[in-house]
Amino acid sequence: MTDSNVSERSKRVLQALIKRYIQAGAPVASSTVRQEAGLPVSAATVRN
Repeated sequence: MTDSNVSERSKRVLQALIKRYIQAGAPVASSTVRQEAGLPVSAATVRN
């Protein structure tokens, strides 16, 4: 997969998820990822 195949939102979600997982060493809730990434979407949207 090339960089152009990944949306900006997906990149932000993945970066927030990795950052929080490294900090906590535990699973990360989708609501936490949404908040960390600063996305104006629901937690359910982040899970999809």
